[in-house]
Amino acid sequence: MQERDSEDADPQEAAQAPREPAAEAAPNAESQAETDAEDPAHTDKPRPENKQDKQNGQDTSERPGIAVINAFFSEVIANGSTFGAGLGEGDGAARGLAMAAAQRPVTGSVSVPEIAEALDHYVAPACYDEALHALRSEGVVVLAGPEGTGKRAAAISLLRDSTGEGLWALSPTATLETLASRTYNRGAGYVVLDHFEPGPRGQGGGGRQARVAAFDWQRVSGQVREAGAYLVVTTTAVRDAGTGAGAVRTVRWEPPHPERVLRARLGASVDEAVLVQAVEAVPEVWTMTDLVRFAKDVLAVAGSAGGVGDGAVEAMAGEAFRVAARRQVAAWFDGEPTRREVVEITVLAFVLGVGEREFEAYAAGFERVLEGHVPVPPPHPAGSAPGSAPVQAGAATGTAVEPAPAAEPFQPAADALPQRRSGRITPGGLLKLQRHSGGGTPRRFLAFKNPVQHRFVLAELWDRFDGAFWDAAGEWLDEVAGDPGTHVVVAKGLALLSFESFDEVETGYLARWADGGRLPLHQETAVLTLWFMCLDETLAPVALGAATSWVGYGTPRQRRAGALAFSGQLGVRYPDEALRRLWQLIVQDTDLSPEATAAMAQLFATLASHGEGAGKVLLLLDAKVRGLAPTGADRRRYKLALAAAVQVLSVRAPQTGVPSIAIFLAERPDRLPAAAAVWAAALRHRPCRHDALLALWEVLGALERRARHSYGTPGGTAPDGTFQRPASAGPASDIAVVRALGGALAERLPPHERELLRKDLGHIALSARNRRTRSKVLTEVLLAALDRAEPRTDQTESGEPA
Repeated sequence: MQERDSEDADPQEAAQAPREPAAEAAPNAESQAETDAEDPAHTDKPRPENKQDKQNGQDTSERPGIAVINAFFSEVIANGSTFGAGLGEGDGAARGLAMAAAQRPVTGSVSVPEIAEALDHYVAPACYDEALHALRSEGVVVLAGPEGTGKRAAAISLLRDSTGEGLWALSPTATLETLASRTYNRGAGYVVLDHFEPGPRGQGGGGRQARVAAFDWQRVSGQVREAGAYLVVTTTAVRDAGTGAGAVRTVRWEPPHPERVLRARLGASVDEAVLVQAVEAVPEVWTMTDLVRFAKDVLAVAGSAGGVGDGAVEAMAGEAFRVAARRQVAAWFDGEPTRREVVEITVLAFVLGVGEREFEAYAAGFERVLEGHVPVPPPHPAGSAPGSAPVQAGAATGTAVEPAPAAEPFQPAADALPQRRSGRITPGGLLKLQRHSGGGTPRRFLAFKNPVQHRFVLAELWDRFDGAFWDAAGEWLDEVAGDPGTHVVVAKGLALLSFESFDEVETGYLARWADGGRLPLHQETAVLTLWFMCLDETLAPVALGAATSWVGYGTPRQRRAGALAFSGQLGVRYPDEALRRLWQLIVQDTDLSPEATAAMAQLFATLASHGEGAGKVLLLLDAKVRGLAPTGADRRRYKLALAAAVQVLSVRAPQTGVPSIAIFLAERPDRLPAAAAVWAAALRHRPCRHDALLALWEVLGALERRARHSYGTPGGTAPDGTFQRPASAGPASDIAVVRALGGALAERLPPHERELLRKDLGHIALSARNRRTRSKVLTEVLLAALDRAEPRTDQTESGEPA
């Protein structure tokens, strides 16, 4: 099977966009026809101007910018010191693999390496044949089961056993109406992972009645069968997808027995005794991800010089399944820690990484708040049970009872200062002191002895303490989340708490903070929480559901929070859904259009920095500009599309300040035609022309500066006489990229526009500010390419598309 570009949209969309220019097509397979009819946000009518922020007295000008938030989060990810289990866990290679997976888009074409990874040593469970039969006979099957049971690999295996054509992952938010209405390519395979129906939070399934859902499932099945395609839907909700003719089969998914998986992966590479030990070491509760990790660890040790020594299998199981960390945390809580110890472990779970003095201040604050919700019980005399009351003589039987001896008076504590810092670090405790000298300033802070313990501490806190405790935690976190810097680790702690109860996290914090909260950083903290959740495969779709709800059903400020969320890590995982929702906000919400436009530009910068998916942004804007008329009913949306295009062409990478389009064109010269089409349209539209010119000039300067820094001249030669570029810069030379850009622009510009571009670039180069910018060589390359190329015939002499 030919490997597809992971940035490519569903071929159905690419084929339909030029023929249906009036359709509001998203870059993936789900177009305007797919939009959820129940979502009030899906309407072409612009929403009225939002004056809520002004009315309630909030100054929106002091809100942190989108680029600042993205840059800060990227720095936190790169640092890695605040990560624990489930959110980029561990250090070194293991953490690197977790981060690489977290950067992989969930939607779009499923690449050959992804398919190979899923099918590597795949072991089919007992329910596999039932699902395969349903898929081949009905075209659609639903796999329903808990997280960690291998549904994703099963879906890919089922599709590969049914078709040899391309595989495509659709959005988890695709409604049944969407799936029933879209066009499927003959022979192609489609998968919807972690499917849920978007709707207002707290109204599962978008409020659809079961009979309506069953009817829609039948429509989905009919549409897929008619196209000769195949569709697998995975979900954690065990539900009935309909009965009778044309119904969709729901298979209750269960993983294969761990022994079968271990035998398939270890095979003859290990002794039978080691294999038996490995099977026995698997705990009662496990996930396929953990089991595969365990098998790889055993295989690696078995192939080493030392082999598998005594106790090695049990140790590896403890690490892979986190058994030891879970038991250590549970044992610590079973030891009935003091009130102060519980306070400190709770504080550390939410402000991990702050200095000791800050930690102690936060602990004192939480202790004061906790006192108001869970008062300290009064001291009791020695020998009596806490909370017991004296018994009156004869109260029970009427007989005389000898009075109890008088209690000894309380003795004051010794006159000594408590050495609380030294008491925190104990052999059986969970805390350690960690030293860090980053930036040349040495400091020390408290951390968990094992980073994996972080998640389990929050799990034990949730399991052991009632609402009064969590009310106090919520009141305290409301204040802490307003502290710059600390709010980032608060978001990480809430993301970890989401493993135990996302309902608590969403209703107690995120929904309120996304709506503005009390403090300026509350909304940013809510967005960061969703981004941290996207670093885990199981929490990513949950984060998507929250952001989708904010955009489609939230207040104006929640819609803004949704735009922020889709501009960063959430957009990395779900680029197609992010673009669809951001365009939705751009065209529908008059007040939020500028911020949604900035969010789309920042999404482009984020995706360009990650090296995957940025082309989808250009493809969307190209489709919008080509499909909308500059006059008449489309005029407003045409102008909005061009405004978004200019921001995308002008946005800079959050951490380096280099124009993101320069990075993208150097890495992906095959996407240059889409970039040139958008650029040419902006140059021909006079309100955008100046900004589009400046963006072009900045790109030429950035490419020339990078080339000069590398080899002295653009496209220069290495000592051996051959052209070479830095490994991170891609295969094409700067001169080749600029020459191709100039040629592509010339094809899309009429002669008078090409001459005007030459003149205006000359004026920019002669300005006092730009004389110092060394982009002379590449500017000449661009202008020479403009002169050589012939314009295309699909445009009028006026410069606007025909």
